[in-house]
Amino acid sequence: MIRVVSIVLIWANFTGAVVSNWNTPLPGTAGRGNESIIWAGSVLELSSINTHLFQCNVTVEGTATYRLLNDSDGRFRINSTTGSVFTHALLDYEQTPTLQIIIEATDSQDSGRGTATVTVKVQDLNDNSPMFTSSVYNVSVSDGAKAGTTVHHFSALDRDGPGPNSHITYKIKSQDTSGNGTFVINSTTGVLSVANNKTINRAEKSEYKFDVIAMDAGVPSNSGTAMVTIHVVGETKEKTSKAPNSLRMMWTTCVITVILARGVSRMRH
Repeated sequence: MIRVVSIVLIWANFTGAVVSNWNTPLPGTAGRGNESIIWAGSVLELSSINTHLFQCNVTVEGTATYRLLNDSDGRFRINSTTGSVFTHALLDYEQTPTLQIIIEATDSQDSGRGTATVTVKVQDLNDNSPMFTSSVYNVSVSDGAKAGTTVHHFSALDRDGPGPNSHITYKIKSQDTSGNGTFVINSTTGVLSVANNKTINRAEKSEYKFDVIAMDAGVPSNSGTAMVTIHVVGETKEKTSKAPNSLRMMWTTCVITVILARGVSRMRH
C-alpha cells in the first residue's frame, strides 16, 4: 500500500510549490485510500533536453515503480526506478506557457497506486526580437509643416510573453547632419513628429533618411530596425510667390506692345 506521495524539489528554477492531498481514492487494494500531492512549479524556456526537474519520493511496503500517465505530448520523461523527472524536448513559452504531467507510483507488494499531478509553468525567455510591420517605410510630410505635426505612427510586435521581454520602446538611431534633429519619436507610442522649434522647408531639404529602432526591456535586450525615408511634398513658398509676378510682367508687356502698335499705325495715316 502506498501511504505517502511527495515531490522533493531539487532544481532551483522550480518555484511556488503548492502541496495538497487528493480527496478521491485511486485504484489499488480494496478499501485502502491513497494519498497524492498537487505541485506547481516553473522551468526556463528552451532549457536543455534531459534537464533534471524534480524527484518523486514514496513510502511503500514493497518497491515503488513510476510512470507518466500524461507526459504532455512527449515533453517529459521519468526514471521508473528513482522517480526523477526530466525534460524530453525543448519547451517553448510562446507555444505552450503551461504544461501538465501526471505521475503514477505503484507498490510492487500489493499493486497499490497513487498519482501526483504536476503543473509546470514555462518561464519566458527573451528569445524574440521586436518586429516592425515593415522593414522599409516611405512616408511624406507637407512643406511648411510646423513643430508637433505627426508624420507617421510606427508599430512593432514582440512575441515574447507579457512583461519586460515584450515591453517595447522606440528611438531614432541617427539622422544625417543636414537633418539636424528635424524629427522626434515618442519612445512609448512610436509616433514620429516634427521636432520643437522646427518647420519643414522643402527649399532647404526635400528628403530625410534615418533608422528607427524598437527595443524590448529584456535582459539582454533585443531590437528590430526599420529604414525610413521621408519625402517633403508640396511646392515651396518661394516658387509660389514668384508665379503671380511673372504673370503680371507678361500681361504688362502685352498691353504696352498693343498700345505702341496702335500709335505707330495712326502716325502713318
